[in-house]
Formats: sequence, structure tokens, C-alpha cells
Amino acid sequence: MNYVYQIFTNQSLKTYIGSTSNVEKRFKQHLSSLKQGRHHSTHFQNFYNKHPDSIFYIKILAEFETVEDCKDYEELLLNINLNLFNVSKKSSGGDLISYHPENKLIRQNMSKISKVLYQTNFNFKNYPKLGSLNPNYKGGKYIKRDVYCQVCNCLLKTVTATICTSCRAKTKVGSKNSFYGKQHTDSTKKKLSKIHSGKINQSCRKKVSVNNIEYDSLGIASKELGIHITTLSYRARSEKFPEIFYIQEMPNDYRTPSSEESVE
Repeated sequence: MNYVYQIFTNQSLKTYIGSTSNVEKRFKQHLSSLKQGRHHSTHFQNFYNKHPDSIFYIKILAEFETVEDCKDYEELLLNINLNLFNVSKKSSGGDLISYHPENKLIRQNMSKISKVLYQTNFNFKNYPKLGSLNPNYKGGKYIKRDVYCQVCNCLLKTVTATICTSCRAKTKVGSKNSFYGKQHTDSTKKKLSKIHSGKINQSCRKKVSVNNIEYDSLGIASKELGIHITTLSYRARSEKFPEIFYIQEMPNDYRTPSSEESVE
């Protein structure tokens, strides 16, 4: 159920009207907000600040099955009653300025702040920029944000770049390459050989059988069959694919023992 309620006090003829689905909880929220000095109604909060010892009590005026009917009745009461603590005349409570006692001063201050922010180009995240302060606006024309390569005129992935990767690579071909005409020394070749020696997976050099066809290495089988080498390696080690296996068993093969081994 949904309820329209009214809050009374023993030190004023003014009341507060609202709606809720839980009257007891909403009443406690009002009292808590007043004690903490953060009630959304300035009229209600000012009264409480002057009379903190006031006694408040709540009364249910009507109950409805739907929220829409409840809100409609609440808004009707807000507009026919003049002696209220409510700031807004809407049941949603959205407009807290139009009926605020200092609404003119609030609007003036909001206008001044907005003008200062726009004039000083205030850098505030997600703050809307109008007119010339907006980078996408110039006399009502759209500014093209795409950036193209200065050589081949292809669309670049980043707006900070000026030339694409392909064109940059072409500028370092032949004599334009700083290493052109030079060779590594024997000592450098040995160092490079040591560095790259452990990078080749030994499993790629083992013979593998796929559907009774023997391949010299996993890499060759991967290229000829069009299966990724990682997928092929997994299948060669898994018991789910008996048609794919290493001809020379790997030391870390995690497949279960074969039927012949289990019989022995």
C-alpha cells in the first residue's frame, strides 16, 4: 500500500505533507534529517533550528494501491494548502527553487557562477561547454576529428600520430636504415644465439601423428592442417583426441597410461 501522510508539531500551525509506502520509516527519516541539519525543506529545517524541543507526530490522510494515485492526491493537497513546510508543490519534490523563500537570490547566484565558469574556460569534467569554448563548435559547423597519414592518407588509429606504421617502416629500408651495410661481429652473434636458444619450444621439434599421418614437427603439422599450434599441442597431450599424439612421448605428458601399459 501507498500512503499520504501529514506531519504536525505542537509549536506551529504549519504541517508537512508527503507520501510513502512505509510511514514509520519515512517519519524517522524526517526526524533524523532535521536533527542532522540537512532536511531538504528549508522551511522545515529553519523551524526546527529555532524550536529543537518541538514534538512531532504523524497522521495518515489516505491510502492507495497504486503509486500514481497516491502521488496525484499528494500533489492536490500540496496545491490547496498554503500553510505548509513543503518547499515544492510537486509530489516528486523535484522543484526546490521556485517556491524557495530566497528563490530570486538563488537564481542570481546560479547565473553568476555559470557565466564565470564559461568565461574562464573552467576545466571541469563533464561540464558542458557552449559556443567557442566547445571544441566541436565553430559557427555551427562540425570539426572533423579524424587524423590521416601525411604520406598515404590512410586513417590513423591515434590522433597524436602523423604517419602510419607501414609508411614509417618504408622510411627505414635500404640505405635509410641505420644498420644498412653493417654486420654483427662473431661475439655479438654468439650472444644473440645464447639469448634466443631457449625461446623455441622443444615440443615443436617432436614428431607428431595426426589421423595416421606423420609430421616432422608440431609446427609443420600446424601450418599444413591450419590448426593453431597451441590447440594442436593440447590435443596431442589430451586423451580426448586419440588420433593426435606425439610419436616420441614427452616427459611431461599428462595423458593416462595406454591400454597396453595398464594390462602390464
